[in-house]
Amino acid sequence: MPENDSVERVFTILAERMRDPSPVFEELGEIMIESIQTNFEQGGRPQQWKASKRAETTGGRTLIDKGGSGGLLGSLHRNPDPNKAIVAAGKVYAAMMHFGATKGQFGTIMAQIPQHSRTRNGKTYTVSSHQRQTKVPWGNIPARPFMMFQDEDVPEILNAMTRYLFTFSGNE
Repeated sequence: MPENDSVERVFTILAERMRDPSPVFEELGEIMIESIQTNFEQGGRPQQWKASKRAETTGGRTLIDKGGSGGLLGSLHRNPDPNKAIVAAGKVYAAMMHFGATKGQFGTIMAQIPQHSRTRNGKTYTVSSHQRQTKVPWGNIPARPFMMFQDEDVPEILNAMTRYLFTFSGNE
C-alpha cells in the first residue's frame, strides 16, 4: 500500500525533527535578536523608553548611541541549545537597564576619586585624590525593557516552526 508508506514516512520525518529541534531554535533565536534590535532602533516598543539624560543633552538615542556596536546592542547573542531558543545580552548592566533600579538599590561602594581641579566663586582649587563611599547606582534608572519580542513577531515565529515541521523535500 503506497499511501500507507507515505503516511508512515511523514510520521518518521516528524518524529526525527521533534527529536532534534535545534535548527528551528537557531532560526527562532535570530528572529528574537532582530526583534530586540528593532526595539533599540525604535527607542522602545510598544512604548517609547524614557530618554536618558545623556540623550537629552546631546540629542542622541537612549541605549544605542554611546555604546554603538560595542555596547548593549552589540552584546546581543544566541546561546546554542538543542531544546530551546536562548538570547542574551552580554553586559553586566543589561538587567539593570531592562528592569530599572532605584538609587542605592545595590548598596554602596568605595569609589577612588582622582586628583582634579574645581572652580568655585572664580577661584580654582586642586582637590587631592581620595576615596568616597557612593551609592550604586548613583541615581534612579528607569526601566527600559528591551529583551522582549512583540506580538507582531508571533506570526514569523509560528511560520518558522511550521516550515521546520511540515516542509518536506523529495530527499527525505
